[in-house]
Amino acid sequence: GCVDEEFPLLLSTNQKDIDVYRKYLIEDKTENFLDSVRKLKFIYLTERKVSGRIHPRELNYSLFDGGVVLRFYLQKGSYATTFLANLFELYEDEFIPDWVSKERIDPLKLMGEKGIDEIKNIFKDNWI
Repeated sequence: GCVDEEFPLLLSTNQKDIDVYRKYLIEDKTENFLDSVRKLKFIYLTERKVSGRIHPRELNYSLFDGGVVLRFYLQKGSYATTFLANLFELYEDEFIPDWVSKERIDPLKLMGEKGIDEIKNIFKDNWI
């Protein structure tokens, strides 16, 4: 099908925006979700549209024995995992699949930068 250029977010003050999701809310038996959300003072209902097609900016990568390191920027509200799911076959049944190497790597050095040691030094009192 076709992806709209923009679509509304569910947490909207506009009933027409919420109606876009009505079918799914009924299927999930969550059509009265606003009753619960309104109790949460830190969630603000606002009418907002988001892009249906989002393209990462400044995509850069580095291959290494056992994987790839990616760096990219997405606009606010975008989901990096959705972008990555379109690049790779992602596994959801295990937190870290057995085939993933346990060897520590420095992704910054792999990208040709100074490395993570400099960041560790800045946060040395709080680094775990």
